[in-house]
Parts: sequence; C-alpha cells; structure tokens
Amino acid sequence: MSDEIFLRVRNLKKHFPVREGFLRLRPRRTRSSVKAVDDVTFSIAEGETLGLVGESGCGKSTTGKVLLRLLPATSGSVFFRGSELLSLKGEELRKARQGFQMIFQDPYASLDPRMTVGRIVEEPLRAHGVKSAPERLERVAEMLEAVGLDTSYLRRYAFEFSGGQRQRIGIARALILRPSLIVADEPVSALDVSVQAQVINLLMEMRSRFKLTYLFIAHDLSVVRHISDRVAVMYLGRIVEIGKKDDFFERPLHPYTHALLASVPEPDPLRERTRFILSGDVPSPLNPPEGCAFHPRCPRAAEPCSNRLPELRDMGGGHWVACHLYETAQTKII
Repeated sequence: MSDEIFLRVRNLKKHFPVREGFLRLRPRRTRSSVKAVDDVTFSIAEGETLGLVGESGCGKSTTGKVLLRLLPATSGSVFFRGSELLSLKGEELRKARQGFQMIFQDPYASLDPRMTVGRIVEEPLRAHGVKSAPERLERVAEMLEAVGLDTSYLRRYAFEFSGGQRQRIGIARALILRPSLIVADEPVSALDVSVQAQVINLLMEMRSRFKLTYLFIAHDLSVVRHISDRVAVMYLGRIVEIGKKDDFFERPLHPYTHALLASVPEPDPLRERTRFILSGDVPSPLNPPEGCAFHPRCPRAAEPCSNRLPELRDMGGGHWVACHLYETAQTKII
C-alpha cells in the first residue's frame, strides 16, 4: 500500500430537494431538502481499502454513487489521481470512467436478464471502444476465469446462476476495463452466509492481482474487519470517526462507534461485556437535530452537543473523531 493520496474527497454534499404537491401542472416549490450526504471529507491511499460503515440510511451508498458521478453532487470536490472528477464533462468524463467502477449490492437487479454473461462482461469494452471483437472475447474469457467462472458460461443468461455466481459476474464486469478504484456497495449483503466469505476472499485476491484500491461500503462489521485497512463511520450523512482498523475495533472513540461495536453478537456465552444500548430512533435527514446529529440518542451528550456541530479532530496516529468530548484536540485537514 502506497502513502500517496489516491482519492481525496472534500466537503462532499448531496441534498435531495423535497417539493410541494404532486401535480405537475405548474412548477413546484422546493419545501426543504434531504441531506443524504452532508459535508463528507476523507482520503484513500493507493492500494488501500477504506471500509465505510453505519446504519441503513446514513448515506453510505449515496456517497459512493456521488463520488463516481452516478449521482450529481450538490457541492464539494473529488480528486482522483489529481483530477477533479466533479468538474469533468462529456468525453473527458467518459475516458475517466475507465479508471473507476462500481460493484453493486444486488446481483439480481444489477445484471440485465436479456443479455448473455459474455455480453454483460463485454459491454464496458464496447462502450469505451476498447479492442476488436476477437480481442474483447479473449479478454472476457480471461476475466471470467479470474473470478472463478468457467468460459462455457459465456452464452448463458444471468438468471441461470446463483446469487454468488451472479456477483462474480458483476465483479468481472467491474474489472474488465482494468480500473484502479472500485467502490463496492455492500457486495455480499444479498448473498447467503455460506458464499459471503468466498466473495470477500475473491475481492481480496483481485485487489492484490490487479493492484486495486477499494471503498468498501458495508454494515457487517465482521466483513469490514476482514477486508479493510481503515474504517470510517457515518451517521446521518456525516463521518463521525475514521481511523486504522485496529484503532477502530480496539480503541473506538465516538459514542456511536461504541454502540455499533456493542451491537455485534458475542459468540462466547461465558464472556461478559458492557452493553451499550441506544435509545430512540435515527433522526430524519429531512429535519436533522441542531448541533451534533447523534446527541438525542447519546448517553454522554452535554450542553455543546445540542447547539454546536463538532468538527473532525486528529487524535493522533491517523485517528479522527467528530465529538465534543475531544475538543482539546487540534483540528486539521485529513
């Protein structure tokens, strides 16, 4: 893993407007907005895997889609190998897309049932004008073998395969252009437990073989611990803690991180541990609380938490936290 900053995300925001009424007879006024991603900042080094975790609806998947330009950003910047992705248009953006791809969560919905496996995996090559037809076929066959599928599957359709096999097809499609950055959006959450480990091990093998950098989005902390080098925690559209994997699991700082780790089942019935149970529900991103969004559920909330937004602070060793409990630490740019 290189120390070079490979992907740098700065103050990224994605707000979805909420408009009045249902009829389209006249322009509808924007009543408010859902702040799905709200001022997110992080960096990923070349060859690194950053795990992005949090409860459902916290903005993890939206972050991945916005930084890959699958959704337009409201504001912010995304630098990939020195280029600002959010400013690219037309042919420049199309060429840049060869360097980053996405593995989608649902292997059933993300593959066209009318296309053969060979055509699905070949499609990115055709879209980018890469190689002649015989060369494309050879490259597709090589990629299928790389992800553990037989080349005899080329003429079969996606609905003929199991969930694990379909996800392997999706991985082959994402890697066929030889990208350097992969956003994996909960790639094993829709799979049986028996095949999750196989797919995770395949992703790790592909990372080593093709020198990939991952943004790995998940809510299963055991999977994140297995594959990630660093971990970032999101809550209601914001990153509240980010650090090395060992620091995250052994020395968590943010109360929300403590709650996430406490929710993981303990396989040893004789081992005692302190329970950290949250009260209340996740606030609506349509109307988030003032100050720290976590303060209505936080057992350690104090006066500043309800009226002032905490900033990410460097706690040393690359461990950052956004919490008023650590206000004496110096604020820096990641």
